[in-house]
Amino acid sequence: MKKTYTFGDLLKLIRSHLVLIMTVMILGGTAIFAFSKLSLPLKYSSSINMYVQNATAKSADGQRVNNITDSKQLIKTYMEVMNDDAVMNAVGDILLRNYYVSDLSELLYVDENNRIPAATVRNLLTFTYLSDSSIIKVTATCTNAVLAADICNAVAQVSSTYVQRAVGAGSVNAIDRAKVFPDPVSPDVPKNTIIGMVAIFLFMFMLIVTLDYLDNTVKLTEELGKKFRKPIIGEVRRFGSKDDHKNSSAVKPARLLTDKRIPFSVVESYKLIRANIIFTIANSEKKVIAVSSAEHGEGKSLTAANIAIALAQTGSKVLLVDGDLRAPSLHKTFRESNDMGLSTMIIRKSSMLNSIIPDIADNLDLLPSGPIPPNPSELIGSKNFRDVLEHLSGKYDHIIIDTPPINVVSDAVLMKDAIGGIVLVVRYASTTYDKISSCVNEIEFADAELLGFVVNEVSSRQKSDNYNYL
Repeated sequence: MKKTYTFGDLLKLIRSHLVLIMTVMILGGTAIFAFSKLSLPLKYSSSINMYVQNATAKSADGQRVNNITDSKQLIKTYMEVMNDDAVMNAVGDILLRNYYVSDLSELLYVDENNRIPAATVRNLLTFTYLSDSSIIKVTATCTNAVLAADICNAVAQVSSTYVQRAVGAGSVNAIDRAKVFPDPVSPDVPKNTIIGMVAIFLFMFMLIVTLDYLDNTVKLTEELGKKFRKPIIGEVRRFGSKDDHKNSSAVKPARLLTDKRIPFSVVESYKLIRANIIFTIANSEKKVIAVSSAEHGEGKSLTAANIAIALAQTGSKVLLVDGDLRAPSLHKTFRESNDMGLSTMIIRKSSMLNSIIPDIADNLDLLPSGPIPPNPSELIGSKNFRDVLEHLSGKYDHIIIDTPPINVVSDAVLMKDAIGGIVLVVRYASTTYDKISSCVNEIEFADAELLGFVVNEVSSRQKSDNYNYL
């Protein structure tokens, strides 16, 4: 599904990941601060200004004068000459005369021939032209303040000779000697930290946008409804313990509406789902609803159980049926026996009286799956199954059937002639649009009725677009 982003969308995306972004920025900023403070060497800088002279013009009395305009034109040429290897080697020779090799080698690279390579000296220097003047500024930066000044003075000492030799006219002369500045110019710890944190923010922002763009899971219920042109019956926020979420194969008792620890918002969500279901099937002759999902782990069994409980809380007589004859779970949810149930009723080895477990909650009965048969699809598609549901429909106001995932097996769509429709459970930030599309195509191909979607496990940070109280 192609995504487009508005400025507001990007702000929402940042806000939804703000804790993660801030945590990474703080940790990264701390690491950059510590690295700059403790690991980066201190560097010192010194500079010297050199005046470019071009004594080619003559005054009225015949004396040579400096022509500033001509000097400016020569500055780039002079700077190239001053950057030449010959000048750099001459600077290195001066340093070797003024320092012991052993001391100098601790401050910069000295090769096996006790020479300082031209590239080493060049890397310590920068030459800049001061605009609207004929001055070249030479700056040296290294790990020793005195050495930085000595490098600048050495450049000033040799530059004029090499400029005259190369250009043949004019000269460059130092205005003053370079001074020693004891305060380090780098690392700039606050600056490094701020730049690093900004870079981390930009990286995290781009990463989050990229991952969100590539993420094909359901995040916005409004988009889900528009794409498949089906209503969103409800949204349920994530609740229950962490252990419950790790094991989604069975519904935990602590996550049922009958448990007093269930959050108020979740209770209200199921009340809304209940109202929407009643409204959706109001004109249908069949009061049987199948609850399914695209894949395993979407929370369909929990949703089916809680929808049944919510319907029963209105005073209606409700039957919850475990129609998953392959991996039944509702008998474990309510801690009941599964010796007899739907499978035995279909093959007429048990009656309604000894198959249905009454009063698992107020106004709610349970029909377990019964023993797992060797041919589940054949049983679900049989006339006996339709007869069982028709008989049960006369005894209950509502029947909710928990069915296997549609993309895994076709049991849910095989029930189409016996049910009023299918409610599809979608897990927030887990179920992909591709899986939902495959599931919806299967339902439409079988000419079954898709009533709508229940979005399950919605993050508490996700503000619903449809229901303000969620």
